[in-house]
Amino acid sequence: MSIRDDGFDLDAIRRINNTVVNDDGTVKSFKEQLLEYEYGYYNAFLPFIVYGDSRAIAQSGASNLPIVMNASVLAKLKQKHDLVPMEIAELPKMMLENNVIMMDSYTVHPGGLVMYLDTVGIHDAPLFVAFHLDQKSGEVSVNRLASVYERANIEYTICKTWEMGLNLYPNEKTENWLKSLGLQLPDNLASFLTGDYRAVSKDTRIPVDPIISDSRPPDKTPESSYSLRSESVTSRDASKALNNGPSEEHSRNER
Repeated sequence: MSIRDDGFDLDAIRRINNTVVNDDGTVKSFKEQLLEYEYGYYNAFLPFIVYGDSRAIAQSGASNLPIVMNASVLAKLKQKHDLVPMEIAELPKMMLENNVIMMDSYTVHPGGLVMYLDTVGIHDAPLFVAFHLDQKSGEVSVNRLASVYERANIEYTICKTWEMGLNLYPNEKTENWLKSLGLQLPDNLASFLTGDYRAVSKDTRIPVDPIISDSRPPDKTPESSYSLRSESVTSRDASKALNNGPSEEHSRNER
């Protein structure tokens, strides 16, 4: 395994798409790959390397794999979801810098992750990025960027994720972003989206800076260990209990 100083697994990237690795071992940027595609000398049968690792979604507990996107998704972003080329080319940067909240997907579960960006599209709604985690590109494990589109029903999306017992992954930008939109979230939910927790659900709170102590207060039982990407029994039961399934449009867009 050849790991570069920036954390990219070059061996894995070469096995996914060797045309994006330069002779000096650098990886072509997503923008460079898109330009090659537009000029007609990119092999459209090979996936784009959106980013060489998964640092942009690491908070969710996703495996640190290359993030890839198929050429068919690029066509859908432009033709169906009205994304302009500049928005598409800036996706890696926006995922790193403009992420305002991530959530487990309630339409692709387990294995789906979604992210709201503090960036609006041409219809003035926030961009919404969908990932399918731990997929295969040939024999190589990858995280796949499945779709990007504008999604306005933010309050519904956040509340439904919460009610289904799935994880939300807020950050230091989440609270102000929600306030700027004037959203009215339930108090018991809004209080956990202040940036003090890196993962929250109805049943679990994982703080950003956990307090580690050898002693335990009297009459307290230890919290059970929890994996960010594991599906709890509560989550599965909550999913079955909901009568209103995910919107058909949301399901189609994420898949």
